[in-house]
Amino acid sequence: MNRIKRIAALIGVFLLAFMYILTLFAALFDDGKTMPFLKASIALTILVPTLIWIFGIFIRISRKDDNDNDNE
Repeated sequence: MNRIKRIAALIGVFLLAFMYILTLFAALFDDGKTMPFLKASIALTILVPTLIWIFGIFIRISRKDDNDNDNE
């Protein structure tokens, strides 16, 4: 399970880094249509870590259920 958490965290890091780089390029090459990129970047800054955290909770809950079933 630890490997799954690491993979999820790495995907989150790459996704956030991609969004920040995209937002930076949109700001540098301003053409009036860059506000959606900024809004998406702000939304993903909140959503991606939250989803990774929820994913970690589900992994912990499923691990506890598996350990409970092993003891019976």
